[in-house]
Amino acid sequence: MALLYVLVSANYGCTERGGICSNSLDCPMNGGEQEKLEVNCCKGKACCKCTDKCPEGSSCIPSNATCDGGNGKVDPLLCCGDQVCCTPTPCVENNGCTERGGMCSDSSDCPTTGGEQDKLEVNCCQAKACCNCTDKCPEGSSCIPSNATCDGGNGIVDSSLCCDDQVCCTPCVENNRCTERGGMCSDSSDCPTTDGEQEKLEVNCCQEKACCNCTDKCPEGSSCIPSNATCDGGNGIVDSSLCCGDQVCCTPCVFDSFKIDNR
Repeated sequence: MALLYVLVSANYGCTERGGICSNSLDCPMNGGEQEKLEVNCCKGKACCKCTDKCPEGSSCIPSNATCDGGNGKVDPLLCCGDQVCCTPTPCVENNGCTERGGMCSDSSDCPTTGGEQDKLEVNCCQAKACCNCTDKCPEGSSCIPSNATCDGGNGIVDSSLCCDDQVCCTPCVENNRCTERGGMCSDSSDCPTTDGEQEKLEVNCCQEKACCNCTDKCPEGSSCIPSNATCDGGNGIVDSSLCCGDQVCCTPCVFDSFKIDNR
């Protein structure tokens, strides 16, 4: 008669019952609710069945995972295996920051630009800094939205002096200095080569544009008139290079008088 030997691992008897083999003769004291089953594992080690004790509203997550974006409470005693119990916690630190007149930074520090930054003692959620910002835009200038136009495009903009999404706008005053000297601002860094006799003054306009003083060169007997006006009823001669601004030099048409002899 032949004998058949079947080798069955004692560990299998444990896992078959939903258990896990312990590293000792007893079940761990932490990590969920441990139940020691009657069956043993190899070398007499305990067979333990674990039940998570994470309460309602919480959940078991891997121990290396982040709980509620870093704001939640973690308890390693309530979950089985390499897991922890994560209980979300509503973040209220942001409110504590805004109540003090601050704003939450995107990092653990306050920005180095954008007004004068004061790091308050209270932190925001995820240990981000709570920063109180004061504008440093000087007198005569003002903070405006970063997408706004500063002084019609002529002003000087500094993004380091204002808080939030604003820039410090300093109006350009050079245009005023030009007109005070009887000049007009050119569209470029030079004065036009036409339009009367142009003199480039020493003072510049905004954006380094030239300040030009113009003198009409319209000769005696002629006169400067608006460019859209009619010269001598349409009979005159027009020259656009002799007058300043939006004017032209109008020279009336003169007919020589003569006598007709009908004899």
